[in-house]
Amino acid sequence: MILSSDEGVRKPSNELFRRALIRLDVDPREAVMIGNDARNDILGAYVAGVDGIYLHTDDANPEVCDSAVCSLQGADYAGALDYIDKRLR
Repeated sequence: MILSSDEGVRKPSNELFRRALIRLDVDPREAVMIGNDARNDILGAYVAGVDGIYLHTDDANPEVCDSAVCSLQGADYAGALDYIDKRLR
């Protein structure tokens, strides 16, 4: 787990995502960020070359995130996993 507070880097900086990818030895094209903050989670991942799955929860705005590869209503983790499964085929 990488915490922005430990790294001294805050989302949406792509540096936090870059560090995670390096530590896990994962290519950005093989990673997915799931989050409910369009700016900090999804846009930050997008800038780092990582696809984002946007969860539009009650406290999240906007309803749809243009930089996400997929937008889901609520904390739909099953839907996110379904999207990832289809992407891997």
